[in-house]
Amino acid sequence: MRERKIIILTLVFFSILISKCNAQLSVGVSPPLIDLGEIQPGASKIVRFNVITVSKEISIVRLSASKGNIDYFMNKYGDLAYNYSEEDISSWVEFISNPVKLEKSSESSTTKGGGKISGASEVIFILHVPKDAEPGYHSGLIDLYPIIPESSRPITIQSISPLIFIFKVPGKALREGKIMDLSSGSYYPGRLNLNVYFKNTGTVTIQLKPAKINVFGDDNKTIASLTSDSSFVKPGEIKRLTAFWPMKEVKIGTYNVTARIDYTTGYAFKKSIVEVYKPPIIPGRVVEKPSVFPWWILIIFFLILLIGYIFYKSR
Repeated sequence: MRERKIIILTLVFFSILISKCNAQLSVGVSPPLIDLGEIQPGASKIVRFNVITVSKEISIVRLSASKGNIDYFMNKYGDLAYNYSEEDISSWVEFISNPVKLEKSSESSTTKGGGKISGASEVIFILHVPKDAEPGYHSGLIDLYPIIPESSRPITIQSISPLIFIFKVPGKALREGKIMDLSSGSYYPGRLNLNVYFKNTGTVTIQLKPAKINVFGDDNKTIASLTSDSSFVKPGEIKRLTAFWPMKEVKIGTYNVTARIDYTTGYAFKKSIVEVYKPPIIPGRVVEKPSVFPWWILIIFFLILLIGYIFYKSR
């Protein structure tokens, strides 16, 4: 019985100690999503929302803008994502005040999670849509970075929820593209570069996911499955994606290859033939030593002049 009491007292002591030593920070926004509707190119719009917190330790929050995510947009708005532009809109946001100071809340308001709001502040920013903005739907994020005061207690970040805003720029928004070429590139020690050239034939910026490249042998079996880098590509732009093919036990000859590039709302596919050739032998370079001026000749010249001058004076 005595041991049981000791265990209970120990657990109570540690629970109190942990609650005293750890501060959990939570900061979010209200509302979490703002639909700004249609905005004309060259126009500006004022946006207002509130930053709220249930943590007494948070009093100042720094703000930063970033572009949105097409996967979130597609999950929420479905087919509208086929007219979505992945253009970076972070530079279009102008904050009226940054960072913002949260005012202590005297109200008994609570969040959806049931926490009591201890601080809040209204945030105002201006969205400047440039005249050359791409058509279609755009989205952006306002990220929150609480400035944590100096404290001897460990800090635990519980949750930080950004603001999501969406808007539409009028015009014909098309997400299209095609693979222009698939070919072998430069040799590197132990590998060969395979290059995929993709052209954006649409009217909006799209993000290319890593190209998936398959190489086939004589029996039409896959002998290599490669993945390239990824990239954003603007309308009319051609981007090169590169995959590295290890050359270990690969014979010289020609190989059938295929490449597929996904861009969330569609994909491009191409078949081609690449040649594996013997890597060129780079000849050794002869490094010549830089010429050095023969200062000893100059010294001898001055010595001859000095001896002649002394001989002339002695006569």
